[in-house]
Amino acid sequence: MTKERVVFGFIILILLIFIIFLIYRQFNDKKENTALLKNNNIPAYAGTAVQEKNITVTQTFIGTVAPVHTVDVLPFISGFIDQVFVKGGQTVQTGEKLFVLQQQQYLAQKEAAAANVQSAEATLKNAEIYLNRIKKTKSEAVSQTELDNAQTSYLSAEAQLKAEKANLALAEVNYDYTVIKAPIEGIVGNIAITKGNYVTPSGQPLARIIQQTPMRVQFSMSNKEYLQTKTADKPLFEGWTIKIKTADGKIYPQTGTFQYIDNMVAGQTSGITVYVDFPNPNGVLMANAYVEVLLEKEIKSIVLDKNQVHLAENGAYVNVIRNNKIERQNVELGWSVGQNYVIEKGLKGGDFVLKGTIPDSLLNTPAKQGINNREKAGA
Repeated sequence: MTKERVVFGFIILILLIFIIFLIYRQFNDKKENTALLKNNNIPAYAGTAVQEKNITVTQTFIGTVAPVHTVDVLPFISGFIDQVFVKGGQTVQTGEKLFVLQQQQYLAQKEAAAANVQSAEATLKNAEIYLNRIKKTKSEAVSQTELDNAQTSYLSAEAQLKAEKANLALAEVNYDYTVIKAPIEGIVGNIAITKGNYVTPSGQPLARIIQQTPMRVQFSMSNKEYLQTKTADKPLFEGWTIKIKTADGKIYPQTGTFQYIDNMVAGQTSGITVYVDFPNPNGVLMANAYVEVLLEKEIKSIVLDKNQVHLAENGAYVNVIRNNKIERQNVELGWSVGQNYVIEKGLKGGDFVLKGTIPDSLLNTPAKQGINNREKAGA
């Protein structure tokens, strides 16, 4: 009888253990289902999973074209135009003959100066012979006065010869100036002077020559843009490509070479003038023409749509999901690239940035990334 009770008790214990196991399993399954249900009820927000990418930053400015060298051709001497060898729009080379003044007057002055030199040379020769003769004569036969006079005559004749040679050199220069030549290579503008006109150094220019290549484009950038472009310990515009767009909307095929900037900021506009040279072999660029200047540089950075960036008094911020919660992250903005901002600081690759406006009441509340909205920045 005792043995039967023991067996019965053991069976009852096994049944109790089995019932407890069923109850525990049912409770655990209910807990897991409740947790899964709770997780599925977390709001999902659309956004952008950001990552660094290569982008081209472009700055645009309005510039004007100016020649590197411009020369107004003026005569060095006065006279009547005798010959004209150039016409408007002609391309001339350095040293090419443009105009000739009437030469008779200056030729006569040159010849007269040459004759004066010959006369002065003869006078000096006589003074030299006389001085040498005085010096060879015994001192008892020649007074000191005669010797002094001979030496004075020689020195005077020598000085006169130098003066006459200087006059001859000036006359030769003036004669050469009757032929007016191109001081630089370039294109000649309108020629209004004709044969017979009297011209002077203080009168109107005979012609204007503009160097065709290179041409210089100048534009103004703000002090802020200058500081953004300037990289510490590197030359200005290093790594940038400088292009221009002409009035017909086409990109000019040649790239520019930065030359220099002004040494101060303009007081009224707070702008800094920049000078860039462009090759102009075909004469496409014309002086005083307006062009659009394009500064381009490829960088690697995080880029966000401007609609995802919120501007506040204390700076810019974005809304992100971190640790399954909505957080507000301050960011530092860089270049503006079309409808996007370059993010300098505040984000790293993989951060999920929400779209649209998030009320303050939802900050630090549970959230998850939208399953169908995990797009890459700029995609």
